[in-house]
Amino acid sequence: MKSIWKGSISFGLVSIPIILYSASKDSGVSFKMLHSTCKTPLRYKRWCETDEEEVAWKDVAKGLEIAEDTYFVLTKEELGKIRPEKTSVINTTGFVSSSEIDSIYFDKNYFVGPQNEKDKAFFLFRDVLAESAKIAVGSFVMHESEHLCIIKNYKRGLLLTTLKYADEIRDIDGIESLKGKAKITEAEMKLASELISKLDLKDFKIE
Repeated sequence: MKSIWKGSISFGLVSIPIILYSASKDSGVSFKMLHSTCKTPLRYKRWCETDEEEVAWKDVAKGLEIAEDTYFVLTKEELGKIRPEKTSVINTTGFVSSSEIDSIYFDKNYFVGPQNEKDKAFFLFRDVLAESAKIAVGSFVMHESEHLCIIKNYKRGLLLTTLKYADEIRDIDGIESLKGKAKITEAEMKLASELISKLDLKDFKIE
């Protein structure tokens, strides 16, 4: 399996060398956009509507829209200053029960393996997480972005899950149709519970 990141898990005075691997892969069919008459793949251009011409990469700037059609443009030097400093360390800030983190914050999963197959510290860390039923909370930099993450024991290794920040989660109260409240009778509740009980998948296997 091809690795995507190499570094270490750090907490207190302990440092565990690890390697990250993608835990999932895309299996869907990928279509290419073609010209229907000659079947040539279509190419997208960076087009400026004001000058009516294609723009070369060297002339592309990055900007934040602060009002309609008004942008704050950042230079390459300014972008470099706000880019997080590259690091090869996952800094853990503490340990919590998995029930304390709502799954809505989960983003992407990565397998975690040791750099050395006989690294006692890695397997001790895995086993103590399993025994304590705790998960580690931390942060690290990957692909020039800082990520919040959790680490838990998973089968023979560890599983790292990146988390979304709180301001990236929408408020469910924004759904207008949820503001009303339907009247549900005790008989309706009992009938619905019986139906769920009959459809209970006791031997469910996600595969």
